[in-house]
Amino acid sequence: MVVAELFGAKAGLGFLILISAQTFDTAGLFVGVIILAFSGVVAVEVLKWIERRLAPWRFQETGE
Repeated sequence: MVVAELFGAKAGLGFLILISAQTFDTAGLFVGVIILAFSGVVAVEVLKWIERRLAPWRFQETGE
């Protein structure tokens, strides 16, 4: 979604990264990338939590 936003949007995180890269605004570029990375980590952790709640048998130890 961010890649599509880089090329087609007029606002948003991908647009911020694109404009910051084109104008050599390193601080703005890193802010966009860090926000993107942080939101990715949070999304993965939330999905892992949901999976543990919905499928607890996948995370039980077998004791072998």
